[in-house]
Amino acid sequence: MMRSAAEADARDHPPWWVGEIIAHDRRSVSVAVLTIRPDKPLPYRPGQYVPVQVTKWPRVWRPYSIANAPRPTA
Repeated sequence: MMRSAAEADARDHPPWWVGEIIAHDRRSVSVAVLTIRPDKPLPYRPGQYVPVQVTKWPRVWRPYSIANAPRPTA
């Protein structure tokens, strides 16, 4: 029962998402704004962050805080 529940949850909430960076705006030396389009809806709550890895640097994860409210189209 627990295994089937975990498999069902993984279908709706995968362990990672693939996304496309569609904009990068460097605001200062230490602040950048990324706009990322995920391949599936990414549910989140205010205050959460997302670790991001790019193909240029595999296994290097950078945490980014989510600044915008969730939208039905995002």
